Amino acid sequence: MAGFEYRVIPLPAVWPGRSTPDWQRRRAPFKSVPGRALRLLAREIGMLNGKNVRIAIDVSDNQIRLDGLLYANARARTPAVIVLFDAKDGTLQFPCDTFTFWEANVDAIARALEALRMVDRYGVQQGRQYAGYKQLPSSTAPTMTAEAAATALANRSPFTMREILGDMGRAQLAVRSARAKAHPDAGGSTEQWHQVETARAVLEAHFGRAL
Repeated sequence: MAGFEYRVIPLPAVWPGRSTPDWQRRRAPFKSVPGRALRLLAREIGMLNGKNVRIAIDVSDNQIRLDGLLYANARARTPAVIVLFDAKDGTLQFPCDTFTFWEANVDAIARALEALRMVDRYGVQQGRQYAGYKQLPSSTAPTMTAEAAATALANRSPFTMREILGDMGRAQLAVRSARAKAHPDAGGSTEQWHQVETARAVLEAHFGRAL
């Protein structure tokens, strides 16, 4: 979009905080128009004098153009999005994976930034409302090793940890098997599903490919 400089980056290997399971995502309660959402996002980040804007989307590197924007045929694996930008007090990050389309999650982040600015306008927090969104130094670093990720999947699949680490095809099958067993509708739990999804993300970083 003209006048708004940002670049798309792949999602980090580990989601900052607790991710929303697929079955809990829902349609946005507002009509999301990508161009309008970006205009609102540009305005709100501009109000904070934000620089170096990045929008993390669940795509691979080869779906991002050299100028940092998405190819027209790019397709996100999940709707999860993180908007990051540098502000006067450090890097702020705003993750959202609540809604079923990544464009709607960008829109939701833009609306949240607008709401936070209203808090500041009326003197309720006076800038402190952004403190919880500061990016921690380790927030983009995996908290699970590749070996631990493979072990988590091995416990819910017919493959060993070494087989999963050494063979991407078996890792894909292990993810499928582990997801089936961890799903709450199949006797699993939200915590188990989150562990499997974290393991998947770490192994995607390990193989350098989507699983």
